[in-house]
Amino acid sequence: MILIKRFDFYECMINNKIENSLDAQFWMFKIEDINNNNEYDVYLFNRRFNNERIDQIKFIIDQKEVIINNFTHALNHNSNNIIKCRLYGYNIHNIQIREIIINNKKADIKQPTVLFKPIKRLKLIDMIRYKRYFPNIEVIPIFMDDYWQCCCGYHNKVQATKCEFCNTSIDKLKRICK
Repeated sequence: MILIKRFDFYECMINNKIENSLDAQFWMFKIEDINNNNEYDVYLFNRRFNNERIDQIKFIIDQKEVIINNFTHALNHNSNNIIKCRLYGYNIHNIQIREIIINNKKADIKQPTVLFKPIKRLKLIDMIRYKRYFPNIEVIPIFMDDYWQCCCGYHNKVQATKCEFCNTSIDKLKRICK
């Protein structure tokens, strides 16, 4: 069993240049070609880390719609929030999540996919400087044109005024972490 920290998923996703949408609760972080046999294991993580059950994902693979209903826990990871599914295709170049059904509730993915920037890990000086304002701080906030990353590490839509995960105000982050 591999022990994985939450930010290892983000770094894996960024290193593998995998795009995800801010509308999606589950994000792809690794796509593994199985023995060059036109089979791919797609690893996903629940970015809210709340153990919700995924029922179905509608993928768009090289502009073709594929619906997957069969998911397994990725046994080599230590979290119930990591699942994988198998996709079949020839020379897959582009995979996007278009729709997810979680606990029998459908969530359409309308927001375009984004290639996220690397996470800025906290240094000791940052920890000392910001911990009193943000007790849950794990990373340096990032403010981009199409998203912002909270100090807890959660990626939010640019329109959000508070973090969807920890409820921290973007105004407070911008004021203190400028």
